[in-house]
Formats: sequence, structure tokens, C-alpha cells
Amino acid sequence: MSGMRWSWKIATVAGIPVRVHATFFLLLGWFFWTGATRSLDEAVRSVVFILAAFACVILHEFGHALTARRYGVLTRDITLLPIGGVARLDRFPRKPSQEVAIALMGPAVNVVIAAALYLVMRFSPDTYDFSNPALLERSFTARLFVFNVVVTGFNLIPAFPMDGGRIARAIAWRVTGDRLRATKIAAGLGQAFSVLLICGGLFQIIAFQTLWPLWYVVLGLFLGQAARGAVVQTAFAERLGDVKVEDIMDREPVAAPADLDAERALDEFFHRYRWSWFPVVDAAHHFVGIIRQERVDGAVHSGDGRRTVGELMDADDGDWRVGSEDSLESLLSSEPLRRHGALMAVDPGGVLRGVVTIEQVRRALQSAVAPQAPAS
Repeated sequence: MSGMRWSWKIATVAGIPVRVHATFFLLLGWFFWTGATRSLDEAVRSVVFILAAFACVILHEFGHALTARRYGVLTRDITLLPIGGVARLDRFPRKPSQEVAIALMGPAVNVVIAAALYLVMRFSPDTYDFSNPALLERSFTARLFVFNVVVTGFNLIPAFPMDGGRIARAIAWRVTGDRLRATKIAAGLGQAFSVLLICGGLFQIIAFQTLWPLWYVVLGLFLGQAARGAVVQTAFAERLGDVKVEDIMDREPVAAPADLDAERALDEFFHRYRWSWFPVVDAAHHFVGIIRQERVDGAVHSGDGRRTVGELMDADDGDWRVGSEDSLESLLSSEPLRRHGALMAVDPGGVLRGVVTIEQVRRALQSAVAPQAPAS
């Protein structure tokens, strides 16, 4: 339920965590080492280019993420890997047309970047002759332009899980009306393409005695695994159906009023229920924060027992809440649920409607994957 293993958050942009995987630093090290075989300046230039290229990759992934947000699909995080970026969405789009729009917006970002770089070169005082291979060696701008063109073309190959494969799935979904079947079709194309990449990479390694094509092998393995995983994930999501948070949550949560003083809170909530924390609500029953026993104990023991729960609570920053109408599928990757053990289910107006715990999610999943009894 947490982010990808061996990855670290480096920023949060537009509410979306941006993470970098440990293996990405191997890529930086590789380019630095190969550049250093010529000169230190070349090593630095190589690393700077890779960082610029992956900045374009991040923008590509934000193209997906921000388009998905328009359709109510949230992005869990964006992770940088040596083979590119991955934007993890919290659920599938509801319609094939939405999936097409989300998939296309990533390559569209690269097209815009490539066009901007072309204009820079077109109106530059320097002469850019694209028929001259040496151009890529000496021009940072030209190399970045070509990178974005290649990324656009490569991502539009109709092999899942690349953007072209997602478009192919959307088309198959529209034709068949069955998302799982469409995923299997697109994943089959992705697995076939991954085999071509692996075989082609191994052939080049043997034929040309170089390790550079190893990148194709790694990419092929990743794509093949992702394609197989997509089929499993889709089948699982289909099994969950339309189960929502409100279907599994506790609909009668015990919540402390924000205007309650610490002495009464200690007696009426912590001593009575023996829990270490409670959700806090205002007069209109909006969820506003979490009150912890140590804060209340501290206030009472220091003679500040008249202070209110609202003054002592940890104010809600969005980390403790989930929409009561959100899908169960969206909870499967919830890092806050894993960290806190429970989340407050609120309606669109922020009113507390229930509490969903990690144990309730587990039981719901067990019910979803349990074999169905045959009809008598």
C-alpha cells in the first residue's frame, strides 16, 4: 500500500508525490563513468543531459496525471526509474475515451517540448544541420530535441503498458465492451514486443561485443512483467466490482467535539473507550482533526484542563481522510491507511460519515477473492 520499494520522495508537485528509485542513481553513475573515460567535462555534461531528459519524463507523467485528475482519477505518485517514469493511478478510468485522453497527453507534452526546442534551434544564430551526426555530440539542445521525438514515437507503439498500448486497450475495450478482455489483448501485444526487445538486445550484445544494448533487455523484462501484472490487476479490480468505502466503513464513528475541554475529553472518551486517538468534529460534524491521548494527558496534568480539544488536536491536512464514495480499489494503495491503520470517511462536504480501518479493507478483499459457492 505504500510507494514503490527502494524509492524516495524528492518533491510534491500539484499534490502529487514525485519519487526517485534507487536504480535511477545507477543510471547516473553509468553515464558519469562512460563520460569520464573521455574527460571530466564530458562526464558532467552527460549527467546534466540525463537530468534534463528525465525532467522531460516527469513532465510527460504529469501530462497523464493532470489529465486523469480531470476525470476524477487521482495519482498516487510518480516514480523515476532508469527506463523512464511511472505514474500510478488510484483506479482505472471509467470510459475508454477517458483512457485515450489520459494516454495521449503524455506524448503530447513531449511533442510540445520538442516543438519548443526546434524553435530555439530554428532561430538560433548557430547553424543546425540535422543530416550531420556530429550535431548530437556537440549540441545539448539538439540531443534533447531528438530525445523527446524518440520518447514520443516509442511511447505510441501499441504495446501495453506503454501509452500506445493503453490506447490499443481502450479501442479493444470500446469494441468488446469488456475491460479485462481488452487488457489481455493489449498485454499480449506488450509481451510480444518485450520478447522482441530482449532478443534484439541480446543479439546486439553478442554481435557487437558491447553492453549498451543491455538497456533493451532490461526494458523488455520490465515491459513483459508490467503487461502480465496489468492482467492480474484488472482481473482483481473486476472482482472487486463497484464496492465503495461507504460499503465497508463503520457508519457510527465515535468522534470528539472540537469545543469539548480536555478534562471531559479524557473522562468521556479516552478513559471510556480506551483508544489512543479520536477523530474531532466541529459543530456541523465536519471532520477537522485528530486528538491524541498524550496531548490531552499533558494538558490536564499541567493544569490546562480547560483547553479545548480543538486547541490540542492535530489539524486535518488531508492525510487522514478518504471520500466515502471512493472505490475500495483506491484504498489498496493508500499509504496513509497503512501508516495510520484507519481513515476518516467524509462526504463531498467534509462531513464525517464513518471510519474505515485496514482490517475492514482486508476482510473486504478476502470476501472478494474467496471462491463463490455454486448455485444450488
